[in-house]
Amino acid sequence: MKLLYAQLVVLILLGLVTLGVTLSLVTGHIVPPAWEVEDEDAEPEPGEPRYLDLRPPLTVSLEPDKPVRFVQVEATVMTVYEETFQGLLEQQEAIRDAFLALLAEQRYETLRERAGREALQSQMVEIANGLLHEEEVRGEVNAVYLTGFVMQ
Repeated sequence: MKLLYAQLVVLILLGLVTLGVTLSLVTGHIVPPAWEVEDEDAEPEPGEPRYLDLRPPLTVSLEPDKPVRFVQVEATVMTVYEETFQGLLEQQEAIRDAFLALLAEQRYETLRERAGREALQSQMVEIANGLLHEEEVRGEVNAVYLTGFVMQ
C-alpha cells in the first residue's frame, strides 16, 4: 500500500510540473533558445563610438587654372555600431575610392568655406552609408571627421 501511495504522489508531482512548464511555454514566460528568432531587419544596438582613420590621406588634383592645384584630406569615419565598423574595415578601399571621386568633383571656391567642407562631410557620410547598405551591412556611419585639410 505504501508503494502504491508513493507512486501516486510521484505521478501527481510529475503532472503538476508538466502542467506548469506547459503553461509557461504557452504564455511566453519561458522561451527555449531554439524558439528565439533574431529579427534581421532590426537595427543593431549602438555601443561605444568606433573610429576608422582612412590612411594614407586622400589627395586629388583640382582645376588646373586655379591658384590651388590640389587638396589633401585626412578623414576619420565614426560609427557606434560594431557591425558597421566591421563593414567599414571590409569596404575601406571602396569607401576611399568613392571619397576620392567626390573630392575630385569639388571646386576651390566651395572647399575654402566652412559650409562647403561641412557639405563635403555630409556627402561622405551618405556615400559610406550607401556603400555599406549595398553590402547589406546593418547600422550606419554616424559622422566623417576631416582631421586634416590642406589646399595648395
